[in-house]
Amino acid sequence: MNQIKYSVIIPVYNAEKTLKRCLDSLLGQKREDAEIILINDGSSDRSREIIEGYERQHPNVRAVHQENAGVSAARNRGLDEAKGTYITFVDSDDYVSDDYFRVMDEAGEKEDCDLIVFAKDVAGQGIDERDLYKKMCAAESLQEKRKILLSSRIIFQPPYKRFRREIIENEHLRFIKGMYVGEDFNFCFAYMLECRSIRIEYRKIYFIDVSENDSLSRKYRSDIDTQLQWEIKEAAKTLKNSRLNTDEKKDLLTVLDYFMARNIFTCIAETFKTGKPSYRKNKEKYGEICSRFNTPLYKPDVYYSKIHFLLRLLLYRRCIFPLYLITRTVKGREFQKYWKKE
Repeated sequence: MNQIKYSVIIPVYNAEKTLKRCLDSLLGQKREDAEIILINDGSSDRSREIIEGYERQHPNVRAVHQENAGVSAARNRGLDEAKGTYITFVDSDDYVSDDYFRVMDEAGEKEDCDLIVFAKDVAGQGIDERDLYKKMCAAESLQEKRKILLSSRIIFQPPYKRFRREIIENEHLRFIKGMYVGEDFNFCFAYMLECRSIRIEYRKIYFIDVSENDSLSRKYRSDIDTQLQWEIKEAAKTLKNSRLNTDEKKDLLTVLDYFMARNIFTCIAETFKTGKPSYRKNKEKYGEICSRFNTPLYKPDVYYSKIHFLLRLLLYRRCIFPLYLITRTVKGREFQKYWKKE
């Protein structure tokens, strides 16, 4: 194989239905300078058989088999194995455009930035992010780009981004084991803070297929509040220890605190998975959740937006019932089909 330019890391767990489409979308571009690293995370279906078949047929496909340890451990194993100049991540139930590598090449030739962010397409959702990308492209300073990437949540996912492996290794960046909510975000956020240059490209090179993914049917996560608190506090710790100056840290900490306050809605909505919403039944639980997110990450009088101010005010005054009502109004309808089964 020629010198490796791209290492594409794909965690695989019981992906027999979508894995071939994913691999064909990458291998069809016939890039000898791209290695495809498949981490089989203890699959119990035909995934291993499919992986081994592709490994035999394609010299640039490398397979690693391990006992089930979760997506973070799988991605970390992929990073340990990677040899390319750049790292990209692809999920086994998604696929890429037929010009995936060429678009990354062209963006890198224009400006070989530490982080290049591209666009995604979520099947069936009709999401149009052009205006947001135009805003990011117009941002002049690196700090402004960081703030927009964070506040828009575009930095939350590893796919549709090109990372420089040298930075990942020099800074010893890895996904946090044991964290199953926000582990993607913490890795990407930590990497973003180390970047000296960021480029934004509104070119859709990554396609997310949600047809087989009904996340609302997942088991009730009783520790969702502790997971979300861990996610944000870990990000805040990384930020405080970064090389950014005081004003830059303040700006990003304020956005992180906004996300911290917003997590109250996710935690309340999680209880809707166990049955129809009931404030009386879960009042004590909601009170515990409010207490967990009540302490601001930064000064209590600095806010990202008016909504941030209102959320902090409701949490500070322990106005639990209004927070419950907002959650039920905004998110409750998504869970109705499950309540009908009772």
